[in-house]
Amino acid sequence: MVLLTAKPVIANPHPPELILKDTKDVYSSIGYICYLEDPTTQLTLEQVQTSEYKSKFRTVDEILSFGLTSSSYWFHLSVTNKNSSRNRWWLEIESPILDRVETYFVYDNGEAIHHLTGDNTPVPGRAIESGMPTLPFDLYPGQHVDIYIRVQTSGSLFIPVKVWAPEKLIIKHSHRLFALGIYYGIMFALFSYNLMLFISIKDRNYLYYCIFVLTYSGLQMTLNGVSYEFIWTAPGVYGKTGKLEIIAIEFFVATTAVIAMLGFTRNFLRINENFPLLNKLILIHISLACCLYVLPLDGTTHVEMRLYTLLSLSSSILLIFCAAAAFMIGIREASYFVVAWFILLVGIITYILLYNGILPPNIFTVYGMQFGSAWEAILLSFALAYRMRLLREENERMQTEAKASLEKSVRARTLELDSAMQHLEHTNELLKDSIAEAKVANLAKSQFIASASHDLRQPLQALGIYLHILYKKFANTDPVLTKCISAFGALESLLKSILDISKIDSKAEKVSKSHFHLENIFKNLQVANEYEAKQKGIDLTIRSTPHTAFTDPQQLERILNNLINNAIRHSNSEKILLSCRPYKKYLLVQVWDFGQGIAESELNNIFKEFYRLKGHGEGLGLGLAIVKRLTNLLNIPIFVKSKEGLGTVFSLQVPYGKSELVRQGNSPTKSSVMLPGTIVLIIDDSAEIRDSMTMLIESWEGSALAAKSKEEALAFIEKEEIRPHVLIVDFMLDQDTTSIDTILTIHDILGEKIPTILISGETSSASIKAIRELQCHFLHKPIQLEELKSILRHILK
Repeated sequence: MVLLTAKPVIANPHPPELILKDTKDVYSSIGYICYLEDPTTQLTLEQVQTSEYKSKFRTVDEILSFGLTSSSYWFHLSVTNKNSSRNRWWLEIESPILDRVETYFVYDNGEAIHHLTGDNTPVPGRAIESGMPTLPFDLYPGQHVDIYIRVQTSGSLFIPVKVWAPEKLIIKHSHRLFALGIYYGIMFALFSYNLMLFISIKDRNYLYYCIFVLTYSGLQMTLNGVSYEFIWTAPGVYGKTGKLEIIAIEFFVATTAVIAMLGFTRNFLRINENFPLLNKLILIHISLACCLYVLPLDGTTHVEMRLYTLLSLSSSILLIFCAAAAFMIGIREASYFVVAWFILLVGIITYILLYNGILPPNIFTVYGMQFGSAWEAILLSFALAYRMRLLREENERMQTEAKASLEKSVRARTLELDSAMQHLEHTNELLKDSIAEAKVANLAKSQFIASASHDLRQPLQALGIYLHILYKKFANTDPVLTKCISAFGALESLLKSILDISKIDSKAEKVSKSHFHLENIFKNLQVANEYEAKQKGIDLTIRSTPHTAFTDPQQLERILNNLINNAIRHSNSEKILLSCRPYKKYLLVQVWDFGQGIAESELNNIFKEFYRLKGHGEGLGLGLAIVKRLTNLLNIPIFVKSKEGLGTVFSLQVPYGKSELVRQGNSPTKSSVMLPGTIVLIIDDSAEIRDSMTMLIESWEGSALAAKSKEEALAFIEKEEIRPHVLIVDFMLDQDTTSIDTILTIHDILGEKIPTILISGETSSASIKAIRELQCHFLHKPIQLEELKSILRHILK
C-alpha cells in the first residue's frame, strides 16, 4: 500500500542526463526527465527551448501522473549514448490512451526530427506500429540528443517513459500481448459458454451476463490500447468527427456494461421481490446510466469521464450491499456475488485512483481492472452454474410429480392434435397460394408506381415551370397555351394521385390540425368543381354550414374533393349534394349522388387501389384509395351506403372545433417573388430541370447558377468565388447517389448553413428519414410553384 499511494516528489529542476551504456538494454526516465505545464496549450518547441521556460521545468523522482487535465505538458529528457555497439534505440511511452503525442529529437548539430503519434493517429500510420506510443531514434556512440515530448489528451495523463533496445522492446511487447490474449481468451470463453446456455435454456440472467462480459471486455480493450491497435486502424476514422464517433462508441460500451451489471444483479438475486429500497436504488442508477447515453460529447470528455467513474464506483458498492442482503436472507448463490463484486470493486477503485492521478501507474494499478474483472467474471459464471443446478433439481422434482398426469393428457390430446394438424396443413396450403398472389400483385403495383414517379416527375416538373413562364408572358393572348395548361393540369392530377398513394404509405404525409370554419372549405369545393359539373349537366349543390371543425383542413378538403370528383366522373348522376349535419359528438359531412349506385358485393372493394367498377367510367381507381388512406391518417371514420338504381352516400364523422380558436386573417396571396440581387445555386442532374429552374429564377429577377454535379457546384464556389444565398438541390443525383454529402460539403466550405431547398420524388421511409435529418426545406415532385414562392419569401424575409 505504501508503493501504491506514493506520489511524485519535486526534485532538482535540472536533472542529470541519461547515459546509455554497454551493460543495459532498457532505461527508465525516472530521475532524468522534467516537465513543464502549458495551460494555454500554445507553446512551441522554440519557446520551451529558451532560457525563460527551461528554468520552469520541474523534475520528479516518480512516474509522471497528472490525472484529468485540459493543459498540455512538455517533457524534456537529455540522452547521451556511450554504448559502443548500438546506435538505434526506441523511445516508449507506456500509456496507450494519450490523444496527441509530439516528439522532437534535437541533436547538437541543430537537426530536429519530429514525430506525431497517440490514439488520434492510426497505428498503421505511426513510425512504429504499436499500441503504445513508440518512436525510433538514432544515436551514435558519443552522440547527445535532447528529447522534447509534448502531450495533450482528454483522458488521464501519466507518462512512464523508457528507452529500449529494439529487440528487447519487441520481446516485452509480445509478452504483453500474450498476457492480454490470455485475459481476453478467458472473457471470450466465458461469454461463448454462457451465450450457448442462454440460447439453450432462455434464462435472461445469462443474457445480462453475456452483455456485461462483452461490453466490459470492450471497455478494457480501450483502456489498454488494444482497440486502437487492432480495431480502429483505418485512417478515415481519425478525423474530428470520426474521433468523436469512436469516443461515443466507447462511452456506449462502457455505459452498457454498467447497465448490464445492474440488471443482472437485480434479476439474478430477485432484488425487486425481496428488497424494494435496493430495487429503487438500482433503477435510479440504471436511469442515470441511460442519461450518459445522451450526454453530448465535446471532444474533451473530462466531465463525462468523471461522471462515469463516479457512477461505476457507486454501482459496484450498491451491488455488494445487494449481494450481502440476499445472502443474509438465504439466497445461497449470493455468496459468489459478494466475493466477485468485492474483487471487481478493488480493481475499479484502484484504476479510478490511477486515472485521477492519485495513485502512480504500476502492474497493480494499470492492470487492476483486468485482474478484478477476470476473477469477477469467473465467479459470476460459477454463480450461474450453481443457479442452473438448483433449477435443474427443482425441475426434476416437478417433472416427476407431473409425469403421470402429463402422460394421461398426452394421450387425450394426441387425437385432437392430429385433427388440428390436418386442418392446419390445408389452411397453410391456401395461405401459401394467397401469399404468392399477393406478392405478384404487390410487385406489379410497386413497378407501376416506381415507373410513373421516376419517369414522369422530371419532365413533368420542367414542363410545369416552362408553362408557368410562358403564361406569365402571354396570359390571355393564346388560346392554345390555355389548353396546354389545362391538359398539363390533367396530367399533373393523374401523376399526383399515384404519388399521393406512395407518399401516404411511406409515412411522408404530415398532419397539421387546426380549428376552422367548414364554410370556407365548402366554398373552395364549389369553385373547384362547379365548372366540370356544369359541363356534364350535373346540378352540384353545396349547402352552407355555420359549423366549426377541428382536423387538418387541407387534407379534409382533399378527401371531399376526391369524393365529389369521383361522383362527377363515374356516378352518371344528375345531382350531387354536399351537406353537413351536427350530431352530439361529431359533424356528419356527406357527399350524395343519385346515380346508378354500387352493388352491395362491391362495397368492400371500392377503397382498394386500381379497383374499377364496371359501368362507372374510366380511371385508374385511385381516388377512393387516397380517400381511405387520408381518413385513416386523420382518424376520421368513413362509411358508405349505396343501393343500385338509387345512388350512393359517403359519410364522414368530423370532430367539432371551437370558433373562438379559428385563426383570423386572409390566406397568403399569390404575389410574385422578386429576387433582386439574390444568387440561387441549382444542382440537378437533369438538363431540363436546370434550364427551366434557371429561367424561373431569372423571371423573378434573381441570378441563377446551374450545376449538374457536386464538382460543378464546388467549382462555382471555390474557383469562381461565388457565394450563393440559396441552394435548390435535387435529392437524387446521377448514379443513384444522394445530394446530402454535396450539401454538407458546401455548408462546410462556406462556413455556415446556407438556406437549402431540397426537391425529391422519393417516398421510401429511409429517404424521408434522411431528408428530415438534414433539417432543410423540402418539396415533393412535381413541385407547386406557389409553395416554392412561399418558401423563398420566408427565406429572404
